[in-house]
Amino acid sequence: NNLLVANKDGKYGVIDFENKIIADFNWKSISKLNDGNYVIVQNNQNMYGILNIINLKLTIPCIYKYIDKNESTSGFIVQNQSGQKSIVTINNEQILKNWYDEIYTVSNRRNLIVKKSGKYGIIDDQENIILPIEYNSIKSYPYNDGSYLAQNAEGKFGCVAIDGKITLPFEYDQLNESSGQSILVSNKKKRCGIVQVNQGLPTEILTCDYDDIQVNRQTFIISKA
Repeated sequence: NNLLVANKDGKYGVIDFENKIIADFNWKSISKLNDGNYVIVQNNQNMYGILNIINLKLTIPCIYKYIDKNESTSGFIVQNQSGQKSIVTINNEQILKNWYDEIYTVSNRRNLIVKKSGKYGIIDDQENIILPIEYNSIKSYPYNDGSYLAQNAEGKFGCVAIDGKITLPFEYDQLNESSGQSILVSNKKKRCGIVQVNQGLPTEILTCDYDDIQVNRQTFIISKA
């Protein structure tokens, strides 16, 4: 809206193109939002809030260690002073009523990967459980088909989609990602195999029948007693 974030004497404020001060230079940092009426501000105590630059009111007080726009839910991911995260509206109303150790968003999806009390699961933006929060781990990034590498409560590895569907059965003792490769070296009962990813659903292309598998750029070096 023809406004500029500016720095003066180490402090940030907002001015217009006629150099009129819209928001005083009281802030340690200011980050613009897509909605030109609001900015994320950081105070001298390194706490963040959201300022309405039309009426110069804080719609979210500076009580959070972290604020990030969450496009998927039209809210903001915030982190409290205890290091836990939730999602709030621009008026600081909690969209998620619980606080989580971690929240991972998915582009164009309203489901969220969350971590709570050391366990992972998937919820929607109304906190309905999509995948029980009982998994030891769920990766924060997907493969090309949308599958996430995960480890269940029994310590077995497999893959899940953001809608909670199991895309690779949880029957492996280990699934090791190979840098730059679209394969996982699988391990089951101390025997090795290969699972292909990033080319459709994760698919076992070599069963766990081998003593060892080493991955080269274009070849697999396998050994079997």
